[in-house]
Amino acid sequence: MREFCKGEIIRPATTRFVTNYIALDSLLKKKSGLKQLFTREDWANHNFSHSNAGRMVESIVLDHSFWTQSEHVCQVFEPLYKVLRIVHTEVDPTMGAIYELIRVVKEELEKKHGARWVIKIIDDRWYKTLYHDLHAAAYYLNPRYQYRPGVGDDGTLIRAVHKVYSKLDPASPAVGQFGNELTWFKDARRTFGEPTSVAARTKMSPTEW
Repeated sequence: MREFCKGEIIRPATTRFVTNYIALDSLLKKKSGLKQLFTREDWANHNFSHSNAGRMVESIVLDHSFWTQSEHVCQVFEPLYKVLRIVHTEVDPTMGAIYELIRVVKEELEKKHGARWVIKIIDDRWYKTLYHDLHAAAYYLNPRYQYRPGVGDDGTLIRAVHKVYSKLDPASPAVGQFGNELTWFKDARRTFGEPTSVAARTKMSPTEW
């Protein structure tokens, strides 16, 4: 099999979902080699080809509908796989990106036929167990996203920012000043609007910016 497929089909990953996705994606990339394997005389003469398991595997590999359905599954779950790869990275902070990642995933899935059921699952899990004001606040305070149309004036995001800040130190005298600084940030005034700050919005991480 390695001769025809040019490598291993299954590789371990951090979660069962990722392992299954990688395995299915790998099968698709090796489709030509697998079909070639099961149509050669070497396979026909092999003892395993006459077993029930062997005939079942051969039937699956040579079944056009199997490959069509596999392609559809990978297309639907590819956006989720990309998100998991980003979230599990240890190189860049992801708190400020989670809100944006979920938004992008849902946007991509909306374009894919038959993916509405996946969006419903994401919404259910997101709002019941994953969403947090901290995610929304980090998204709002990320200059990469802040200056996109509609973000700066989003009431839900602004409330999340105030909730998070008030919990940090509600008795701090700086709470009153916070609202002014948030407005300066939103409107790109003072140092937030300087050419170097504008140029660095998408070049630097929020903590460095």
